[in-house]
Amino acid sequence: MALGMERTSEIRVRFRPFNLGETPIVKGIHMRTTYRNNARGGHCPGHVRDTFISALEAYEAWEDGKPEPTVEFEVDHEPRSITISQAAGLVWNCSDILPGSARFIIESTGLDALVKRWTYASAARAMATEISRA
Repeated sequence: MALGMERTSEIRVRFRPFNLGETPIVKGIHMRTTYRNNARGGHCPGHVRDTFISALEAYEAWEDGKPEPTVEFEVDHEPRSITISQAAGLVWNCSDILPGSARFIIESTGLDALVKRWTYASAARAMATEISRA
């Protein structure tokens, strides 16, 4: 494939409850990716990764008994509020490596016991597991 001619696909996703091993998706969010249907993993756009980092920070600050926190996610330059579970769904198959600041949050919240690799996907699955237990 010629340089600059990478394949992209547009995904339409919707949110529905999920079981472990199943990919959660977010309703009404259209995101261009370089991996088809998020099925094989790969690189996520920066604003999607930033949304997940915000979700990790919200998860860390989440108090028992309070409703699930929300974070801001920009779709077509329009901010929308999504839950941290939905933010985890956005990077469910993202194989990008987490930054050190995110690793610190994961370790401080105890999610590191569930994280198998230091990728966005692994952290998203660990966080979703803990949210489903709450």
